Parts: sequence; structure tokens; C-alpha cells
Amino acid sequence: MNSQGNCISVIEDEVLIGGVNGVYAYRNGSWRIELSDNSSAVFSISSVGKNDVWALSSFGSASYILKYSQPENNFDYYWNVETELGNSTYFGLSSFFQDSLKKIITVGQTSRISQFNGTEWILAEQPITSRTIYSVSASNDENVWLAGSTDTFHGAMYKYNHTTKLFGQSSEALPKLLYGVTADKNSEKVWTVGQSGSGYSFDGSNWSTDLGPSFTHYRAAYSVDGSSFWVVGDNGTIFQRHGENYTSNITSHLYAIHGTSDNDIWAAGAGGTVIHYNGNNDRTFTVYDSSQTGTTNNIRGIFEVDQNNVWAVGDNCAVIHFNNGSWENVNMANICNPSTVSFKGISGADNENIWAVGSSGTIIKYNGSDWRTQYSGTTAILYSVSVVNKNSVWAAGATGTLLHYRSPINSTARQLVVALPHQKFSDGDFANKGIIEHGSLNLFRVNTPIPVSVYAVDQFYHLDMGNTYSVNFETSGNYTTDQPFLPLTQNNTCAQNRTNYSVPYCGTGSTNLTFKRPGVWDIKARDVNDILSETTSSPITVLPGIPKKTYFKSTPFSNPKTGQVLTLNIGLKDLYDNVTSPESNQTVTLKTSSGGYVSSSTNGPWSTSIDLTLLGQTHH
Repeated sequence: MNSQGNCISVIEDEVLIGGVNGVYAYRNGSWRIELSDNSSAVFSISSVGKNDVWALSSFGSASYILKYSQPENNFDYYWNVETELGNSTYFGLSSFFQDSLKKIITVGQTSRISQFNGTEWILAEQPITSRTIYSVSASNDENVWLAGSTDTFHGAMYKYNHTTKLFGQSSEALPKLLYGVTADKNSEKVWTVGQSGSGYSFDGSNWSTDLGPSFTHYRAAYSVDGSSFWVVGDNGTIFQRHGENYTSNITSHLYAIHGTSDNDIWAAGAGGTVIHYNGNNDRTFTVYDSSQTGTTNNIRGIFEVDQNNVWAVGDNCAVIHFNNGSWENVNMANICNPSTVSFKGISGADNENIWAVGSSGTIIKYNGSDWRTQYSGTTAILYSVSVVNKNSVWAAGATGTLLHYRSPINSTARQLVVALPHQKFSDGDFANKGIIEHGSLNLFRVNTPIPVSVYAVDQFYHLDMGNTYSVNFETSGNYTTDQPFLPLTQNNTCAQNRTNYSVPYCGTGSTNLTFKRPGVWDIKARDVNDILSETTSSPITVLPGIPKKTYFKSTPFSNPKTGQVLTLNIGLKDLYDNVTSPESNQTVTLKTSSGGYVSSSTNGPWSTSIDLTLLGQTHH
């Protein structure tokens, strides 16, 4: 065979090799080439069974997914085109069963398709990578609405259905960019607003022009009950469509709006300004300026839990909280760099489940006590977030990025456990809390990778094999890690039936931690999505590192007099300047110049050089 093989799949007693000329198959004791009329190069082969095989191929400028059909006899084999992927270049495919539903995953250079397999943010289908999504509103997982652009000058609405994986442009190209969308949770009504007073509504069947034109850019929309919707925009603009006119008493641009009823509406915008309408008869807003909100940053998103509990986010990592009548500026220095991150949107389900998104793919979650970073898997700017409920959250942004967070399917896990190198995970070992000693306690040096394994378990310490989680680490020691966010998964495939041990399973992951300082440390593993209870490892002793340099100091320290005896302390330091010792005895030679003499004793003998032995200590 002259073909260069790109991939290989072994299925029981059969072997399939993909290459530039098609599929080479070893069946019934002999090799043969198998081609589809539409196949040339085959880049990937994946299977879930002997008669259920899929291949990814290209012919000319197009790509295809092929499916192997069971032969009518032992000699004829068929590869049929199941899906034409268009002109995008694809290079990977995986096929597996999950919840008795067939899932096909492909990854490519233009349109990217990913399938959710647990508690994590994932990329949804992206056929709009050249677009920017400025706002997302999800009434449920079957109706996710996106407002944005088709190019630099034109806007469009997109709709994504999570169940059917349909992702289409729901409106024709519109003359102005769209900045905001709101979908009513109790009906099929949708409203969207944007540049130059543009506004459109959808009644479940058709789109119609609802606003404009105007010299004012509308920045956001919000519907409380579906009967009408609120709009905010430049120069303090705020009004209720199909309702009353209101006076904001400000001229600052307004970028965000939220509320719990038409008599309880909050809006926020430029320079840290927030306004609130409480249902008063004169339809005016209470204004909170920067001196009251505690920030001069532009506020880009606002979310109301109740009238006395409101959160807002904005530029330069700004997070402010309205709590029982007054605003406080929340310190985010531990999770956010204001020089690189600005928040663009916020949404929540309740006071313990609030998400904010922003630049560089930043996602943070408030769990009722503090804000924590979540791993998004993207560096794209995220402009908007929409919470269906605490178990389903959508985020969207630049380059057509659409992310979806869902809590675990059939989850059994309740907590995490951590195993150090001298420990071993024991499934279902309630008495030992899932961890048993395995060998002698290891002592590690600074700057030496320490293997750490994490497991997601239920209350009886059984591994949850049906889902994937993501964890990060906290420790009182200064450390680095190979993976800041460790996914608890294997091969990106999970077995929903946790008794089927033949299928690669989720719930476990391993990484290395490297400490920079000696000491006795413990390691805390934390679920980044706050689904599982965090856990702390048993203590681990870290000794100073391998010697990298010599040091000495003298007494007196400077300007010694002729004939004066100096006391020298000589030793070794590791890479991080920790005082350390060698593995075994090590000789150091001291030499003098300009007539100086040295001795290991104040009584001599004296010479111009001397060999000193630094005592070693064996470490395991």
C-alpha cells in the first residue's frame, strides 16, 4: 500500500486504516481498499461496534461524514455519505453512545461542534464564527436567542435549539447592529434593539419592526412578563414599550437593565451610574452616582435578586453590590486583573447562583458567599450571559462563541477526594473515606513535580463515572501546577451506566503540583462550579530543593581589619533561594587572594586554600 495512513481503528478482529486514498480494511483474513464515491482522504475513523463505524473524509474542497453499512454478504462493504460538512476543513471525529442516543463529535478549522458531556462550559455549534454576539437570552434550552451582527454594519438575530442542535439565522440581515435581546420565559415573544433606534419583535411566527428610526442607540432590552418590554440606551434613554414614558434624570449612557416587576426596575451605565424605579406615580428614577456606587467604571450588566439585593458589573473588573439600601465596591483582586479584564454581563437564578462574563473568556460565579472563577475554555470576549435556571446557563460573545453550562446528567457525586503519591483511591471504601495508604509516605523536594489525583464521589465514596467535573487547587504553600483547571475525565467520554467498566469513564483526573517553598502543606481541591463539596488532602512534607548555588556570609560583614579573624558560614541554596543540603557529602574549596589565609579552626593551621565538607542528607 502506497497510501500514507492518517488514522487507525481496531474493531474486534478487523482493522481499518484511513489514508489519502480512502479506507484500507483487514477483514476476513485479508486486506482490501474500501471507498465511497465521495471520499478521497480519510482523516479519522471512530466506532462503537463492528457494524457501526464512522469516518471523516474529504473530496475536492468539501468534507463528509461517512457511515459503514452492514454488508449483505461477507464480501461487499459500503461507505455511505451521512452528512456533507461543506467547505470547512475538519480533522477529528469521535462516536459513542450516551443515554441511548448517538452522539457524533467533529472538530474543525471553521465551524466547531462540541457535545456536552458533564458539568462544564462547552462550545456549542458555531457556524457564525465571523459574527459577534452582543446579547443572549434563553427562555429555555430549546429557545436560545442571540442578537448581533452579520458583518461590520448589519445586524441579525440567531436562534439555537439545544435539543435538535439547530442553529439558524432567524431574521434577514438588518440595516443596523443589534445590541440587546430579551425572550419571554412564558411565551414565544422576543424583542431586540440596537443601533439608531432599531427595534424588532417576534410573535412566535414572524418578525416585525417595533421601534425607530432614531438618533439614539439602544443598548439593552428586558421583558418582565411578556406584555411589554423595557429599553435603555444613550443619553439616559429609558422607556417601556407599550407602556408609559419615564424620566431617568440623567444624561449618561445606559448599558444594562433588569428587574423583578414593572414597578421594580434597575438600570446602569457610564461612569458607575445606577438608577432605580420603584413604582412611584411620577415615573421618575432614584439616581445613584459614582460617589454612592463606589466606582467610576462603566457598568455593563446588572442583576436584581430582590429590591434590597442587586449586583452590577463593569469595566476594569468592577463588581458592586446593593445591600439593604447602600452600595459597596467588591474587592475582586484575588480573581481578576483590572488591566486585562472587564465584565460585560451578569445574570442569575437566585442569590447563590449568579454568573458574570467578560473579556478574555472570563466567567465568574457567585455562590452566596464569594465570587469564584470558572473555566470557560475560550479566550473570546463574552458580551452576555443568560441563566435559564441554576442548572443551565448560556454565554455568548465574539467570533460567534456560544457556551453552555449544564449541571451533571444523572449525577451521583457529592464531594471530591484527593490522593497523594503514597495513597490509592478505593471505590466505595466508606470507612477510609475512599483513600487508603499505598506504600511509604513520600518526602518531596522543592521544584519537584508531585503527582496528585482527584476523584468525584458520592456519599458512599463510589466514583461518579457518568459525568465530568473541573477542579482547581488551593494550598498555603507557594506552588505551580500543570493544569490550573483539572478536568475529571478520561478521553472526553463518559459512561452513563457506572457499572459498565469497559467504557472509559469520567470522575477522575491527575496532574502535578510543584512547590517553591519547603514546609508541611495540605492541598485543597475545589469544584470550580461549586457543585461538589471541596476536600483537603492529608499533609505533605516538602523539603528544600536540589542545590543550585553556593552562598556564604561573614562576621563581621564588611571592612575587616588586617589580622582580624573572620567567621564564614558556608552553605547551599536551591533554585528558589531556599537553604538546602546535598543528597550526599559535598566538598567545597575556599581560596583566598591578596595575602589572605583560611583555616577550619581559629587555631590554624592556615593556608591560602582549604577544602570543606558540606554534610549531605538522603531524601526520599
